[in-house]
Order: sequence, then C-alpha cells, then structure tokens
Amino acid sequence: MHEAGADACDVGGSDGDRQRHDCEVCYRAVFRAVPEPVLVADSAGLIVDANPAAHDLYGLGAGSLPGLSLADLFAWTPETFSGRPQRLSAGPHRRRDGRRFLGEAVLSYIDRFPRGVVILVIRNVTETLEAHSRLEEAEERWRFALDGAGDGVWDWSLESGEIEVSSSFRALIGWPEAVRLRRGDIWPGRLHPDDVRGTMAAFAAHLAGARPITEAEFRLRLEDGSYRWVALRGRVMERGGDGLPTRMIGTVRDVHERYLGAEREKRQQQELERAARLIHVGEMASSLAHELNQPLTALRNFSAVALRRLDEAGPLDERLREPLKMIAEQALRAGAIVNQVRSFARKGGGQAGPVALNEVVRSVLRFMEFETRAHAVQCVLELDDALPAVQADQVQMEQVVSNLIKNGIDAMHGVPSGRILRIRSRSLPDATVELAVSDSGEGLAEAVRADPFAPFATTKPDGVGLGLAICRSIVENHGGRLWVDSSSAAGTCFCFSLPVVRV
Repeated sequence: MHEAGADACDVGGSDGDRQRHDCEVCYRAVFRAVPEPVLVADSAGLIVDANPAAHDLYGLGAGSLPGLSLADLFAWTPETFSGRPQRLSAGPHRRRDGRRFLGEAVLSYIDRFPRGVVILVIRNVTETLEAHSRLEEAEERWRFALDGAGDGVWDWSLESGEIEVSSSFRALIGWPEAVRLRRGDIWPGRLHPDDVRGTMAAFAAHLAGARPITEAEFRLRLEDGSYRWVALRGRVMERGGDGLPTRMIGTVRDVHERYLGAEREKRQQQELERAARLIHVGEMASSLAHELNQPLTALRNFSAVALRRLDEAGPLDERLREPLKMIAEQALRAGAIVNQVRSFARKGGGQAGPVALNEVVRSVLRFMEFETRAHAVQCVLELDDALPAVQADQVQMEQVVSNLIKNGIDAMHGVPSGRILRIRSRSLPDATVELAVSDSGEGLAEAVRADPFAPFATTKPDGVGLGLAICRSIVENHGGRLWVDSSSAAGTCFCFSLPVVRV
C-alpha cells in the first residue's frame, strides 16, 4: 500500500519527492489512527495493508495481516466484489485463536492501479445483533405470556402507521392472519361512535407526554358487526432522534362479560331502589285509599241525597241537576283512581271488558272542559268513527287518556298562543288500535327526555312523577304499549296501542 499512497501524492521532481514523502507520512498516520478496522486488498483478495485496529480485531500481531487472503478471514471469493461500492451483510469472521465474530464490511474500489485496490472497513456487529436477537426473544416471550393470559398484543409503528397484532387479537376481532393492518383499521375505524373521542384523547395525551401510559375502555366492532367492550393499555417504547415517538406497544383485553356484569348489577340496584320506592308508594296509596274513600263516599252519597230531596221539592232546573250529577260521578271516579294507584303499586289489574276509546276521549274531554277553556287550549279531534272496541278496564282507560291530555295542557303553559291539543285514533293492520295525543308545546324537558316513563321522573314543581309510569303500566297490563313519537316536528306526541276485542 506504500506504493499506492505514494502514487496518489506523486507531483514529480525533488520537490515532488518531498511532497510524496510528506503525503506518505500523513497517509500512514491517518491510516493507523482510524478507529475502524480497515483492510486494503487487491482485486484477487490478497491483503496488502491493514491498520492497527484491524490487527486487534482479528487478534494478530502488527504486520501479520498483509500477505493473507481475505478468504482466510471470512467467506470471500473474487466474485464477491462487483467493482462498485457495496455493503456485505453480517457474516462470521475468524480470529487467530479460532473464535468467531459477526462482521459487516463496506467495500470501496480504486481502479487506478494495475491490479485494482479494494478497501474494506470492517465492523464487529456481534453485540449489536446479539442484543437485537435478545430483544426479539424477549418480545416473543412477553407476547407469548400475554397471549397465554388472554391479552391481545399490538405493535404500532407511528412512522409507517402499520400495526402488528397477535393471533389472540386477530381472533377477538375475526381478522385472518394474512390481512395487513394500519392504524385507521382499528382506531378510530372500529371504535363505537360514542367512544371515539375519549379513546383518541387518551392516545393523544400519552403521545404528548401528559400521561405515562395510554389507558382506555371502549367498544370494538368485530367482523360480524357486533361490539365488545375491551380494555386497552399502551406505552411509547421508541423515540426518534428528535424525541418524537416512533413506536408504541400495548395490549387489549376482552372485558365484555365484566362490563355486562357491572351493567346487570347496576340495573339490579336500580330495580331494588325502584321496588323500595314502589313499596313506599303502595303503603302511601293504601293509606290514601283508606283516608280518602270515606269522604269520597260521603260526598257521593250526599250529592245523591241532595238530588233526591230537590226532586221531592219540585221540578229541578237542569242547570242544577247536571253539576250535582257530575259531582257524584267525579267523586266515584276519584275513588276509582285512588284504587288504581294502589293497584299500580301492587301490579294489580281492573275489570276488563269492551271499551270504545273514542267515547273515553269524549267523556274525559267533557269532564276537563273547564280546564281546557281556562288555559285557552283548542282541542282538535281526528277520531276514526269505525274504530273497533278494545278489551280493557274502562276506569283505567279514562285514567290513561286524562293523564295524557292533562300533560299536553301543562306542556303548553309557556306557549303564548296557538295552544292546540290534537287527539287522533285509528285502526292498525296488526289488529290493534292506536290513540295519539299531541300538543304544540316546547317538547320534553332534557331531564326526562331519556326515559319519560321512569317512576318519579318529573319537572313539575308539584308533580310526583308517577303519571306516565302508571299509564305505561296500565297499557302494558292490557297487552299494549305506550311510547313517545319522536317524529313529531314540534311539541310532544304520546301514543298508545291496544289489541281489539276478539270476536
């Protein structure tokens, strides 16, 4: 290599000789000082020079490498080198004592010499590859352990966006092994719409450094379209030179049954609380029935006595007779309603028979005429004259209809004008009849919108919150259903349907 270094510095003449010598000295100094092992060989693979780092790497004394062949050190043939700069992948290299190490080589070619010169920079990558291998083995072990525990494992490359998932994760969702995944394929692509914001916020907080790990529970859509609750945990494992996250690893655990169990416990607790309240209502209703039935009976009897005595005294003006009859009828009806509250608390029933709902509507409106006038409510009837009768308890049907009408009137208190209460009846193809009561108010309040039929749900200052609950209980006990029509453009529309009388 002395010749190659001198020729590279050749400028001719005595001055050129000195410059050549100086260049050679400089080259030798740099060559010896380079910390990376460097071998210089001809195109046939014969080593012509090597720096001290190369001798140390191969365990040979100074000056021992020149004269050896590259094939003495690692797998080499003249055909290995293509004549262009290239990198030889890691392979076994032999030391003097027979031990081996894994080495990479970067080759450069200088063709200005007759036989050409190959410069090889050798790098011992044994520790790097072993560390990488240990890391892969460790990852494989914890993946195996987590898979065995039932956790799905995911490995997310933040740079490429690709996600590798374990077999248990794929089995949970129903993905075939051959499908390659990217971030959007799982989150947010498979998250339940109601869970997207919270889950993605958990990811963002961790990636921004605000949280040590990502933790979230959400519903994940499976291949069959159903959703399952899962618990996710994840952590940034690698960062780039700029400090930004480049790799994130985590787990997903199926917690669907646990979540359903918690929901069942919650519903059971709510049912227990509801049952406790209904027991209280039942006790209160029994007490009220006992306390009110006597004065109501007296009111009914005294009004009957008044009518009889007035008849005995002489012809009675119908303007007096009609109000007295209504007092008696309403006293009787009030007693029936008190008993119905008690029946609701006890889940009791009434006396069922054929009931004409149109007549129930007209009868209730006649009783409530004073209230509709007092609140400037216009009642619009759209009743089907051919409406068949339903099998129901007359008093309970009056209670349902009057409650819905009363709610409609109350709902329009805040409307300055145009207070219209519309009542419609019609026959349905499934052998049921439908009655709809709609108002022109402001709609259901936010507090009761989720479940307006829940017991004790009310926005009225003096309300108990049992009206609609009792109505639904009555309708359902008759084999029907009561609901809110959400298609109503304005106000609120309550509908109920009942089966017709079987002939």
